[in-house]
Amino acid sequence: MSAILTDADLQELSGLKQGAAQAKFLQRAYGLNVPRRPDGRVRVTWDAINQALTRGKTAPAAGPKWTK
Repeated sequence: MSAILTDADLQELSGLKQGAAQAKFLQRAYGLNVPRRPDGRVRVTWDAINQALTRGKTAPAAGPKWTK
């Protein structure tokens, strides 16, 4: 089970304090639709953040590119 980001982690990652603003940041920056608690705080795991960071990134092709 992956660890959930603490409120301090979320604030450091986003630079924002309010849950609604953090959720909007995570949507725009990482494409994550994160669940929120009834009090508005965001809940997201480190795995979700790491997967979003590596999504779409592939290793570069080996060898030279021979183009004219």
